[in-house]
Amino acid sequence: MSMKKILLTLCAIFTSLACSAQWTQTDRTLQQIGDGLKAVLGSVERQQAAKLQAQQKAQFQAAFNEAYETAKILEESGSYAEALSKYEEAAKLNCDYGYIDQHKLSNKITSLYKLAGMKEEGASILNNDKVTLSDYSAYKFMRENPICQAKKMRTNTRILRICLSDKETRIEFECENPYCPGAVSAHPKTYIKGNKGGKLGIVSTDNVELAPGRVIVPFPFQKLRYALIFPPLPPEATSFEAVDGRGYWKFTDIKTR
Repeated sequence: MSMKKILLTLCAIFTSLACSAQWTQTDRTLQQIGDGLKAVLGSVERQQAAKLQAQQKAQFQAAFNEAYETAKILEESGSYAEALSKYEEAAKLNCDYGYIDQHKLSNKITSLYKLAGMKEEGASILNNDKVTLSDYSAYKFMRENPICQAKKMRTNTRILRICLSDKETRIEFECENPYCPGAVSAHPKTYIKGNKGGKLGIVSTDNVELAPGRVIVPFPFQKLRYALIFPPLPPEATSFEAVDGRGYWKFTDIKTR
């Protein structure tokens, strides 16, 4: 190849590289412009949403105040059922607009369930008491607040009590609802596994339903208690683990003696 052809070839390569770099830079610039426009539009949408939220909060402030103050008066007069209804009315607005501490308001509602005499059949936030048995003598081993871990998981569920017999393994749970409203269910594939035995699936439930069924907990920070019943663990088991079928929690090293 002659020197002239070599020089022409090198010139063509350099020109191509320069054009490629130029187009690459152009693409990057266009991408940056697009990202900037998206950020601006997103910021405008957030501002509009915040403005609308503030307008609605101001609009419903009077309704919230009326319901909340009326509820306090009714509670003081001993009209607990009517007070509960008004507190729940206020809580629904508070969930959306945050006028006062929702934790305090939810605790008030929960405390009034008993005073209002509200009990009903079936799984319900109103039936937390029925999860606790009046007589645990049928179980050969029972431990409250067992020492166990939910490894690598942030969960609002905890174990209140484990009860072991030759007929069943009963685990009583408590979970706190973070939503308004919230739904609680037990996954059918939830299981326990002894340190000297295989997996054991759910036999029955108490105060909760197997998915796709669910229990609606009306307001944030309310707690639901429920029990899951499994087959008996092998007699030689000295500990076991409980694993949620969805992977929400995994409690390990639960002692059985």
